[in-house]
Parts: sequence; C-alpha cells; structure tokens
Amino acid sequence: MPGRVEVTDANVVDIGRRYDIYVAQGVSRDSGTVVFRNAFFRGEKALEKGGHGVFNDFVEIEQSDGSAVLVRKYALIWFCEAGTKLTCESFTPAE
Repeated sequence: MPGRVEVTDANVVDIGRRYDIYVAQGVSRDSGTVVFRNAFFRGEKALEKGGHGVFNDFVEIEQSDGSAVLVRKYALIWFCEAGTKLTCESFTPAE
C-alpha cells in the first residue's frame, strides 16, 4: 500500500539496552520531570488482570542498582541511549 510504513525489527525498541528514561512527576506540566539514568525497560504491567486504561497500564523500569519501579505509561516523556547529551531546549509557546 503506497505511503504505508512497514513495521520491522528496526522499529522496535531494544529493551536489552540501557536508556535514560524521563518521566513526568505529576499530571500538570509544572510538576517536573525525573530521569532514571542507565535503566532498562522490563515490560508492561497491569494493576489488575484484564484491566485497561491509563490508570491500569504501567511500564516496569529496572534502575541502575537493579531495583524495579513501575511508572504509568502516559507519564513517559522521552528516552534516549544512556549517557546521551540532550541538545533540546525549553520554550514557551506564544498564546
């Protein structure tokens, strides 16, 4: 089909690699961000079997010390290869 992107293994995140994972601390954009440095994605988790929705969907992150933490999927902001120097900058959009 023209214009359609084919999903390949190259389109899948390698969860065997370490990343710096940025997560929102709260629901407002002023709540701040935390970063889990040199961490692994370990997979998806749910609070209850068969449950769906933003309050039930979590991602398990293994921290650099080996301990695990669960974060809501919607709280993930971005991630990059561990140790990557970010070159982005903050801005406030015009109203």
